[in-house]
Amino acid sequence: MQVTVRVAQADAPVLVLVAITSPEYDLTETHIDNTNAERITEEATGQDVFLCDGTRPFTVRHICRPGSGYPEAIFGRHDSRFTRASEALTTDARDLGTDITISPATWHSCSTTAIPTRAITTGTTPSPSSAR
Repeated sequence: MQVTVRVAQADAPVLVLVAITSPEYDLTETHIDNTNAERITEEATGQDVFLCDGTRPFTVRHICRPGSGYPEAIFGRHDSRFTRASEALTTDARDLGTDITISPATWHSCSTTAIPTRAITTGTTPSPSSAR
């Protein structure tokens, strides 16, 4: 299978994303004609883009074959400010005590599972503060 995209003149640099492997297809080649292009690879996942000179129209051709699944790298944990606990959270967790252990699987289930509630029957209509 081949996908061809014609890019109009942009008068500015253009980022061309390189498709990642999917269950449907594997990208085997990318050709960029009629422009200067620099391939840039993201370090953690290996995702590629081309930084292209957009001062004239150019053509991008992706050549693919039937897929073999997603690359394992996209499912891995990558250390960043978005995946690391803040210093304040770490300190608060340590202050709770050393005998408390929460595994990652337990933490995930705690953060995504709804906690059942029940109304306390006192003969009146339950208020939000009395429902636990």
